[in-house]
Amino acid sequence: MLADEQDYANRKLYQPTLRQLDLFCSWGANQTRVVLNKIPEIKDRLHNVGNPRMDLLRPEVRDYFAEEAEAIKKVFGPFLLINTNFAAYNNIRGSETSLEIQKRSGKIRSSEGERLFREFVQFKERMFHAFISLVEALAKAFPAYTIVVRPHPAEDHEVWRKTVSSWSNVRIVHEGNVVNWILAAEVTIQNGCTTGIESFLLDRPTISYQPFAAKIYEDYLPDVLGMAVKSEKDLIELVRSICSGTHVADEQEQVRKRELARHFIENIDGDLCIDRIVTLLPLLRKKEDVIAGNIFVQTARQVRNWQTTWRYFARSVKDRLIDGQSMTLKKAGRKSLASVQEKVVKQVFPGLALDEVNAAVRRFQLVMQRFDNVQVLPYEKNCFVIAPWRYGGDD
Repeated sequence: MLADEQDYANRKLYQPTLRQLDLFCSWGANQTRVVLNKIPEIKDRLHNVGNPRMDLLRPEVRDYFAEEAEAIKKVFGPFLLINTNFAAYNNIRGSETSLEIQKRSGKIRSSEGERLFREFVQFKERMFHAFISLVEALAKAFPAYTIVVRPHPAEDHEVWRKTVSSWSNVRIVHEGNVVNWILAAEVTIQNGCTTGIESFLLDRPTISYQPFAAKIYEDYLPDVLGMAVKSEKDLIELVRSICSGTHVADEQEQVRKRELARHFIENIDGDLCIDRIVTLLPLLRKKEDVIAGNIFVQTARQVRNWQTTWRYFARSVKDRLIDGQSMTLKKAGRKSLASVQEKVVKQVFPGLALDEVNAAVRRFQLVMQRFDNVQVLPYEKNCFVIAPWRYGGDD
């Protein structure tokens, strides 16, 4: 699941911090390998547990999505789902702003890094236009089907709406959980998108459209788990066989792919990730923070905080004065970054209401026959506490 193992190791695995951990919960053997290559001394504290998000895709849990998936089918009828992942090029903030964000985050630290990122954007641009051509081809080949394009949350969705406006059976939709749409669709088509992994683990027909190769820029796992297709013609033939029920999956190939997926995601079967984590919690050390009241330690911590603040301020000044520009928004005109960021946040996460969380808890209770004695309490905006029923009560 790591797009760039070296980048992950350099930016996310800070040895002094990780040595203080009591417990490191890893997605699976692949992440564990990367971590131990960098910090082998935490081996006894590192455990492969998977990811809770992947629990939702398991057969015993996925009925959680059944009601909404059926509702989508009633509205859209039979449809083909295309999930896109072209935010590096079709970014809601603009591609140049995307580059500057990469610099600020530390992902790009050299002219060579910038050159590679610009090549990556060019790769995504080519793939973006290839998918536009594919959408048109599918719309013509399957007039009785709706073609649902679900852009990445960070993409500019208006670009997609304008592009497909003349094709009557194409819809641009970005609402609800993507799992609902995968379960409702006849087939999911993607390139380098996490939804390719989700679709495969949901046992749904999954196609990886790869009209041209660029291994350095491709996301390995999503593409390898799907049925790889290189041309529009072959893809249309494959979709037609899937929709007609004549396609026969290679069972041995499916088994091989599941073993590969397990190397990256520990909890595709066996115990749920949430149960594995709970089992490991007693390993956390129970000790008082004996240094909490130490004035010298407190002072040292405060100095480090000031150092961090100063480094951030200095980098900000450099960005604005020395580099000559701030976060210039080329596609969005001269709008302020704040207004564009607000649009991004609303598109990525429109908000969460108490009723929605309560409804989700009730569905989990029904599907899993667990979590009966819990309540949901509002904490802050879009933030809730799920706790035992008597928590926070009058008595």
